[in-house]
Amino acid sequence: MKYQIRKRENVTLYEASEVVELDDKPFRKLKVNPYTGDSEEEFLKYISNLNLYEGETPDGLKDSVVEDLLKLGENATMETFGSSAEKFANVWFESGEKGQSKYGGFVINHSTHE
Repeated sequence: MKYQIRKRENVTLYEASEVVELDDKPFRKLKVNPYTGDSEEEFLKYISNLNLYEGETPDGLKDSVVEDLLKLGENATMETFGSSAEKFANVWFESGEKGQSKYGGFVINHSTHE
C-alpha cells in the first residue's frame, strides 16, 4: 500500500516594520481622544490603541503624520529579521491526500502531532 506523507513544521518568524518618528504634539491637539500622557511608554500605549490595523487614523492630523501612522498599521511593510527555526522547530509528520484544505492543500488523515 502506498501512502502520501509530508513533513510539517511550526516556526515563529520575527518581523518589524520600518522605524517611524512621531511627535506627540499633533496628537495632543486632537479634538477627539487627544493624547494626554507624559512619557514614551504612555505614548506607545496610546498609539497601540488607535486601531491602525483597520487603516483608521484620527481626524485632524496632517497628511504626513497620517502617512507615518499607516506605516505602522495593517498594511505595514514588514521585514523578517529572525526565525525560531534557527534554534528550534516543532516538527511532525502527516498522512493524507493532496486536496482543498486549510492545511496547505493537504487533507490530513493522521498526524504524529500531539
